[in-house]
Amino acid sequence: MKTARNHSESRRIDLYPQTKTCPQCDQPFSEKYHKQRWIVKLSGELKVVSHCLGCQNPECANSEAVYRPEEENLLALKGYTFGLDVIVYIGQLRYRDNKTIEAIYNQLTKKISISLKEVALLCEVFLAKRDHSSPRRREANG
Repeated sequence: MKTARNHSESRRIDLYPQTKTCPQCDQPFSEKYHKQRWIVKLSGELKVVSHCLGCQNPECANSEAVYRPEEENLLALKGYTFGLDVIVYIGQLRYRDNKTIEAIYNQLTKKISISLKEVALLCEVFLAKRDHSSPRRREANG
């Protein structure tokens, strides 16, 4: 059975969009909603609260738009608990240093709580994202 993570040691960070006023009507934004997620980084666990803002002027053409914090995507991939630093670290150990999944798991568990299955999955994620974003790969394919 899967055990729940202990979030008591988490450090909280609040993220806001860089844009603070409506580009249509120049009125200040207010918070439409916020969401939270936990991200496991090599340096520890973060409780990330993303504040989503929007124009509150009902007559503005931009009143339905929601502005999300840009920094959230720099911390972790959407839908993943582990931060980009963990994914890159796993990728380097696996593909640069030629370590086995088990060796990476043993090294990582000294720093963070992670399962062997998650290490294997994040190796695949590293390859998928690397191949997708590499300019050399795009040129070779197109």
